[in-house]
Amino acid sequence: MLGWTHALTFKNFSIYLALDSQIGGSIYSTSYSSGSASGTLTNSLLGRKAWYNSEKDRIALGYRPEEWIPTGGVSISGVNEAGASTTTFLNPERYFSRLSGINEANLFDASFIRLTEISLSYSLPKNWVSKINLNACSFSLFGSNLGYLLRNTPGFSPQASLSSGKAQGIETYAFPTTRSIGLKANFQL
Repeated sequence: MLGWTHALTFKNFSIYLALDSQIGGSIYSTSYSSGSASGTLTNSLLGRKAWYNSEKDRIALGYRPEEWIPTGGVSISGVNEAGASTTTFLNPERYFSRLSGINEANLFDASFIRLTEISLSYSLPKNWVSKINLNACSFSLFGSNLGYLLRNTPGFSPQASLSSGKAQGIETYAFPTTRSIGLKANFQL
């Protein structure tokens, strides 16, 4: 984990910036696994339209599935029993359903750089605030948990966790981090 903060002031303006980061680590996503298996994630669209077109052609020509060599789907290359290179098409629904049971397919790099906080402030000049019996007065526009500048997880936070105990590194249907944006007024008597 590495954090970086920076504050810069010029005349009556100031800006504050905070970043958090992590280099390395892994996170397993149960959400990604089940979303892929059920076909609700965009990764499971791979080959889907081509498979359905191939099936439509098969049915139109009157072939049974075991008589038909698919012309679309998820393209898989490998070797046959004789050791020769071959490429075949698989049903995307079956492919992603089976792939979801392989843990490595749902394991991601947990590295990230996150914009934790940023604020822009303006302090009223001392001669203005002294006229209304204040020592200081400032106004700020701020944002917290604004997003990731870099992450390697598809659609979920690399900081998500099943618990704060021994189940760290496992994401299970985690809600997104709450983002806050607002205005702040500070009056000092």
